[in-house]
Amino acid sequence: MVMAPAVLAYAIAGAVLLWLLRAANRRLTGRARLWARYAGVALLMGLFFGAMSALGDRVLAEGVIKAALALTGVYLILHERACAAAGRPIAAKWKRFAGATLAVSALLAYWNGLQIGYDRFYHRWEHYHYYMGAKYFREIGYDNLYRCTVVAEDELGVVESHDPAEIRVGNGRLDLSAEVRRPDKKVRDLGGDDLLHPVTEMLERPEACKARFSDARWAAYKADVRFFRLASEAVFWERMQWDKGYNPPPVWTLGGWLLASVYPAGEVLSLPLVGPTLWVQVLAMPDILFLAGTFAAIAWAFGFRIVVLSMIFFGTQAWAPAYWTQGAFLRQDWLFWLVLSVCATRRRWFVLAGAALVYASLLRVFPALTAVGWLVLAAHHGLRKRAVPRPFARMALGGALAAALLVPASLAVAGKDAYRQFYEHTLTLHDATPGTNRMGLRMLLSQDPPFAVGSFGRGVESGRMMYAQDGRGADGWSEWKDARNDRYARWKPVAYALLGGAGLAFFVALRRVRSYWVAQGLSHLFIVLGSQIASYYYVSMILLVPLTRARRRLEGPLLGAAALSQGVALSVRYQDDRHWLFSLLCLGLCVWTVVLIARCERGRPASTSQGGAVGLAAREEKA
Repeated sequence: MVMAPAVLAYAIAGAVLLWLLRAANRRLTGRARLWARYAGVALLMGLFFGAMSALGDRVLAEGVIKAALALTGVYLILHERACAAAGRPIAAKWKRFAGATLAVSALLAYWNGLQIGYDRFYHRWEHYHYYMGAKYFREIGYDNLYRCTVVAEDELGVVESHDPAEIRVGNGRLDLSAEVRRPDKKVRDLGGDDLLHPVTEMLERPEACKARFSDARWAAYKADVRFFRLASEAVFWERMQWDKGYNPPPVWTLGGWLLASVYPAGEVLSLPLVGPTLWVQVLAMPDILFLAGTFAAIAWAFGFRIVVLSMIFFGTQAWAPAYWTQGAFLRQDWLFWLVLSVCATRRRWFVLAGAALVYASLLRVFPALTAVGWLVLAAHHGLRKRAVPRPFARMALGGALAAALLVPASLAVAGKDAYRQFYEHTLTLHDATPGTNRMGLRMLLSQDPPFAVGSFGRGVESGRMMYAQDGRGADGWSEWKDARNDRYARWKPVAYALLGGAGLAFFVALRRVRSYWVAQGLSHLFIVLGSQIASYYYVSMILLVPLTRARRRLEGPLLGAAALSQGVALSVRYQDDRHWLFSLLCLGLCVWTVVLIARCERGRPASTSQGGAVGLAAREEKA
C-alpha cells in the first residue's frame, strides 16, 4: 500500500531543495559553491531514498531505486557527450564526484541499504549446503547430504538450547526425532530421480549413512546438524532440504574443506573490534573481500571510469541480486578470479591471466567458455604466421601450472573419485533438471515466451510453471520438468546450430580484434549460449563493462539494460518467465556488443582506430 501523504511530502521537500540549490549556485562562488553542490546532492539522494522507503512495498522501492540509479548514469553519460559536442566539456572533478556518488549509491542499493535479510548476517541455507558439503564430502559426496541429515536428526532426538540467537520452540526444547518422522516429511532424493520423497526409507536404513563415518566424525556431523536446525525456523529448515544439494567441483571443495574444518559451525570466537562471533559468520566475510578485490582489479587494469561503471552496473542489475548469495560461503571467489584474468590480460601479465582463468573454471566450470576468444585469436595468428602467439603460450603455461597444482590437491581432499562423482551428479543429473532461476539459451528454448496469444504460450506444453504445476507425483513439479526437458529435446538441433553459427560468426568478427582481453570479454556470449546456470552466476555480465574502453558507446546501453532488468523483475510474477526475459536481455546485449566492436574495427587500420580494439591492441599487446 502506498503512503501517499509521506511520498508527497518528500516530493515537495525535493522541489524546495532544488530551488535552494539553484539559488545557491547563482549566488555562491568558489569553495562555498562546491560544498553547497556536494551537500545538495547528498540531501537529494536522502530525500529520494526516504520517498522510496515510504512505499509500503519494500521490493518495489528497492527496484525503483536501482532503476533510477542506472538511468541517472545513462543521463549523465548523455549529458557529458552533449557538453563535449557543444565545446563545453565537464570538469574532471565533477565527473569523478558524480561517478563516485553513483557507484557508492549503487553498491548500497545492491545490499538494499545494508539491510541484510538474514539474522546475524549469514545465509543459513547457503552455509548448510556448502559448509556441510565441503567439510564432510568424503563421507556424504554429492548424493547424501539430506539423507544423512535425516538420520542425524532422528538420532539427536530431544535437544535443548539456551542460546537466545537460536530459533526455539516453547522453552528451548525441540523433539527432532518427532519432527523428522512426521508422515508428510519429504526431502529431495539427490542420488535418484532428483524429486521429493518421503523420508521413511531413509530412516529404515540408517546404516547406509553411518557406515561412511567414523564415530568421531558422525558425532561432529550431528553437532553441526543440530546447530543449523536450531539456527533456522522450522519451515525454512524443511525447505533447505528441497534444494539441489551440494554441487561445486572438487577444487571448490578443497578451499571449502580447508575453511570449514577449522571450527564447528556453532563455534563462538572473540574477534577484536567485533566481539563474540560465530564461525559461520566469519566464513561469510571472504565474499566481501572477493568483491572488493574484483573492483580493485578493475581499477588497477582499467582505471577510475570503468570501475565506477562496473559498480553501478553490478549494483543495479536485477538478474543477480544480493538476495541469492549475500552472507554466503565462498560464492564470489570464481568471480574474482575470472575478472582478475581479464585484468591481468589487459596489463600483459599473461601467465597470471591463464592461471586465474583456470582457477575460476575449476571452481565453477562455465568461466572456461571465456577462453573461446583467446582460442580464436590464437587460431587467427596461427593461420597467418604459422606460429603460436607468445601471449597465448604464456596464458597456456599459467593455466597448466594452476591445474597441475590444484587438481592433485583437490583429489587429496575430496578423494580419487571426486571428478567422476562431480560429472555424474552435477554435469549430468543436476544440469538435466530444470530450475526456475536458470538462464541461458536452453532456458529460452525450454518454454514459450512469457506472453500468451490465443493458445500460444498456454497449457502444460508451453513449459511455463504457471500452467504446469500438476500437484501429482513426488513433488508436484514432475510434469513441468518433463515438459521443459521434452521441449528442449525437440529444439536441441536448433541450439547446436545456433551455437555453431555463433562460433563461426565470432571467428569472423574477431579477425581484426587483436586484443586478448577484448576477445575474452566478448566471449561472454558463449556463457549465454553454451551453459544453463543459475541467475546469480550472471553477475559475470560485468565482463562487458571493461569493453567500454574499446567502444565507449557501450556505456549507456549497459546501464540501460540494468534499468530495464529492474522493470522486468518488478512486472513479471513467475520466476521462469522472469528469467526467460533476463536470458533474452543478456543474449541480446552480448550479441550487440560483439557486432558493435566488430563493426567499429572493420576497414580501419590500427593506426587510425585509436578508440577501438585494434588501436588498443596496437598500443598494448602487439599480438
